[in-house]
Amino acid sequence: MKCFEIYGEKMNEKKIAFITAVSNDVQYDECQYYINRLGKPEDYIIEKIAIRNATSLCSAYNQAMKQTDAKYKIYLHQDVLIRNMNFIFDLLNIFEDESIGLVGMVGGTDMPQNGICFATFNTGSVDAREPGISYWMREKHYTGGRDVIAVDGLLMATQVDIKWREDLFKGFHYYDISQSFEMIRAGYRVYVPDQKKPWVIHHCNFANLIQYEKMAEILKAEYSDFLTLEGTGRPSENYEQLHFISEQLVKLINPMIKEGQWDEISTIIEQYKAVNFEDNKLEIIALICEIYNREKKACGESIFVHGEDMESLFEKYRKCVYGIIKFELDMPQEDNKWFVERIVSGEISVEAIIVFLIKIAVERKIVFDKICKIYLVSEKLEDLQKMLSLKDIIERSQMAYGYTIY
Repeated sequence: MKCFEIYGEKMNEKKIAFITAVSNDVQYDECQYYINRLGKPEDYIIEKIAIRNATSLCSAYNQAMKQTDAKYKIYLHQDVLIRNMNFIFDLLNIFEDESIGLVGMVGGTDMPQNGICFATFNTGSVDAREPGISYWMREKHYTGGRDVIAVDGLLMATQVDIKWREDLFKGFHYYDISQSFEMIRAGYRVYVPDQKKPWVIHHCNFANLIQYEKMAEILKAEYSDFLTLEGTGRPSENYEQLHFISEQLVKLINPMIKEGQWDEISTIIEQYKAVNFEDNKLEIIALICEIYNREKKACGESIFVHGEDMESLFEKYRKCVYGIIKFELDMPQEDNKWFVERIVSGEISVEAIIVFLIKIAVERKIVFDKICKIYLVSEKLEDLQKMLSLKDIIERSQMAYGYTIY
């Protein structure tokens, strides 16, 4: 059934709106920092629209679409950082071709008959910073920029307004696949650009696939003509059970964090790791446990964790991640004051820095050199020696890559 609806009859062709559904201000502030640094033509206007308390991304994006007259709209997650400072110029160059309606960073040329689309992207690139592991996702066989039939929702840029199908997709799954198909139905191309380096960082979580297969049935009913690939993957059969157990573990650990019971928490995390299931909060706690154990071994006490609750500890973790990324991308040090001040004061120990360097940085040598310089200038020579002991390992370590499936 063709149900697309085109808006935007009187759009401002010199205006670009960045649209985000916001639930975490620390993440959104960092997202905006990178938007604010983007180059743009002098006569263009940048608008930022935050939609809060969203019950679905389709409804949030429809709401934002109606409140701006910007021709160009970039719908991006709050945990996306645009690292390509020429992003706007590059995007406008692509949109000179009026047949292209939608641009994404990662996409697929075929979607599966079973509707389970999360494993079928084969085009594009993204700098992925997941809890505990960071890598560049890239194509197995490099193709450069090309047309696809669907893109991932981490960032979706449009130059034509087509209604998001909130009548079909009520939550946070399939909004991106559906919108891609609606663009094609309306006669527009969906495109993933050539990215020799990823244009964006996705400080992402592991996908919550609860209800994913149920929503796949809606996708199959509406868009069967787009689903031609043999089914390639699905959530594990006991996914919902493992997800429930992980939620219970988080509830168990929450008060233990406040009480500083990190030895007991470390034991729980070891048992969780043996199950081979990835939960966002537990992965962050696992990283913090590693910092705790390193600090305890090095100096007999914890420095990174001391009396915080889970929420404030997670905020501290995010700020450290953002500090590492700013070093890696060579952002001005004055824009990284929170992180630098805590390195100098010792509130963030060299042991914690080592964990973040290994787990979060992709181009580790850049970060390593900057932190060594901070220790040298601030005359923290003991910490500098600890860092320098890793020099050979860091210089030999290769960038981590993940690859699309085909």
